[in-house]
Amino acid sequence: RCSNSLYEWGQADKDEADRVTFYERVTSDIEIVRTVLLLTGSIQGTKNQVADYLKGFRAYDWLWKDDKEVQYHKFVKKNPSILEFELELRKFVDVEQNIASIAPMHNIGALSLSTCNLKLQLKHECSQWKVLYSEKLLGEARDRISALTEYIESTTKRLSREITDLNSLRGN
Repeated sequence: RCSNSLYEWGQADKDEADRVTFYERVTSDIEIVRTVLLLTGSIQGTKNQVADYLKGFRAYDWLWKDDKEVQYHKFVKKNPSILEFELELRKFVDVEQNIASIAPMHNIGALSLSTCNLKLQLKHECSQWKVLYSEKLLGEARDRISALTEYIESTTKRLSREITDLNSLRGN
């Protein structure tokens, strides 16, 4: 559309009606039209190939689309064991390794796509998932150890009381 309003060079002193636009010049030459159509088709083909390549990254879209806290609470509702926590953390490590194995450059025709920044961001998102699960597991372990320590201390105090008669044995 913009070529309809762009005039060829050297027409500044001509009347508006006598000026020739680039659109008129381009559309009057069949070879130029053919070349433009070939270029358009080539660009569209490249665009389609880039879109297909980017579809491969949809496997990792959960890293930024899913809410980490919500997913963690869903996981914890299953009352997971330490082994299940370890398996979940290993899943994140595997995802990180898969991301690392992506080639840093991908060529499509004359176009070269650099995946370095994308890989870096995906690794960072995966790392945040690992950190969340690790910190929550650490907090849970800390709480359980504290509860166990308190139980051991209270039980030790009760067991270390001196028993003098039957009534002192009944007291908790």
